[in-house]
Order: sequence, then C-alpha cells, then structure tokens
Amino acid sequence: MERIDEIDRRELIDYYLEGERWRKNVNIPAGRGVLNWEDPNALDDWLKGNNYKHGIITGFKRWVYVRLTKDDLMDCAIVNTIFPNTSQRLGDHAITPDLQEWEPPEDKIWYEPLSQGKVDERFAVILRPACKSERDQKAKLYVEDGSGRMTCYFRALMNGNKESQMTGYLGLEPDVKSDFVTNKFSEFVTQQPHFPM
Repeated sequence: MERIDEIDRRELIDYYLEGERWRKNVNIPAGRGVLNWEDPNALDDWLKGNNYKHGIITGFKRWVYVRLTKDDLMDCAIVNTIFPNTSQRLGDHAITPDLQEWEPPEDKIWYEPLSQGKVDERFAVILRPACKSERDQKAKLYVEDGSGRMTCYFRALMNGNKESQMTGYLGLEPDVKSDFVTNKFSEFVTQQPHFPM
C-alpha cells in the first residue's frame, strides 16, 4: 500500500458526494455548505436524510489516500451480498467461477472500464480497517463504499496478471463523538484499529 495524501472528513465526504453525483447522475442536495463538519452525528443525520451511505464516512476524522497493491485487494473484505454465504475476503474468490460470472445488478458507469483494468480516480473506494469478524476471515480492510468496483477491478487484475492501480481512502482516526462508531465499532474506539500500513 502506497500512501499518497492525507485528508480530513469534509474532503472525504465531498469526494463521496461528487462520486455519487457522477456515477449515478444525481444532484447533490442543498444544505451541504452549512453542515457542522465537527459533528459526526449531525453529518450522519444529513446523509441518512438524503439517502446516502452514512456511519463510517462521518465516523473517522482523518483519512489517508492510498494506492492499493494486488495483495491489498486480496486482503479486502467486501459486502457479503456479492458472494453470499461465503468468505467476504476478496482473495478467497481469486480463482472461483463466482468471480468470473459476477456482474452488478444494474448498469454501472464504471463496469466497462474496470472490467478492462482501466482505473479512474473517480473509481477510488472508501475503506476502513477490518473489524474482528473480518480479521477472523484473514481480511485486513473492509470496502465501505465500492465493493462492486473493487470486485470488478480485482477480476480484471486476476485475468490480466497486472499490477494494481486502484486507489482508495482509508479511515485513519476514529471519532469518539460518533454514535455510529462507538455503538457498532467500539473496538475502534477502545483500542487502536489494525492498520495494514
């Protein structure tokens, strides 16, 4: 994993919202300019109220922008709906028919380019350190936003045997004021998260 830059929560949320606007062709709702960027719970409420993902992206104060190696991708846990009832660790699917046959449930702007191994900065994923249940599956990271993009690109890497150019934003500093983090990921607050860097 190559560390490229460090950003704060506001920059991460701006990236996420702009990505959603571009990938889904939707407008960003009004009100972003008056948000309290120091209050993770108010940010969560705004994101939830506008039907965006919430929780982790507001629950970390600082983020690091990284370039992920093929090994990093193998050690990522993805959402469990992509390969149901099996390991979430992407590397466990490196040579399975499930990986070769997987397609997103609807048409996605990223599917063709990533299927050919072509990376765009707008395809960067949002990551957090793996929690205990994911570490039990030998994962080091969890893909909070972009499991489909990661899966598609991983397949192209496995088929083409190339080096990874995938980038991502990794949560670096959990916010103890975040109700989401303290309730769902108390291990991140009570002990230092396991960062694979």
